[in-house]
Amino acid sequence: MLAGSEAHRVLTEVVFEKRWLTQVKKFINFRSTSDLENFQNHILMYAAKRMSYTLDIYRATCLAAIDYNKHNRRRPARNKEGQKMYRKSYNKKSTTWSAYEMKEKKTYSYIPEIQKAILAVRLQSELAAFFDRQKSGRVVLLPPRPRLLAPVLGLAPPAPMA
Repeated sequence: MLAGSEAHRVLTEVVFEKRWLTQVKKFINFRSTSDLENFQNHILMYAAKRMSYTLDIYRATCLAAIDYNKHNRRRPARNKEGQKMYRKSYNKKSTTWSAYEMKEKKTYSYIPEIQKAILAVRLQSELAAFFDRQKSGRVVLLPPRPRLLAPVLGLAPPAPMA
């Protein structure tokens, strides 16, 4: 922006306006926690508050974080005419109605990718466990074999060991 241009003149008028200068302190100190609150509510869809914080609950919060990050910046939903869609919400405390922009429906196209990664890690751990059994001579019971599920997700099972 060049000094003395029309845009520069208009900007300086806005910035040095007395009303703005008296209210700018309020804007600088204002911090919104709405994004954090939204994320906390999103976690509650996966794990209730009353559950103890175990490894399974930790994993559920990781799933909530993945879901939240994938769907956080969805576009507004639109009707057949291409106009944004809104929904109304009533606040009991202030006894007022508010309009909120509706978002597009969630898509879960990333889930097969995650499933493939999980199975690949599981297959590798199964191979490692097999070699450990060969060395130690102990028989270790493993959970159900993911090798059987690999073709379902398009993964090639590992080659048989000699």
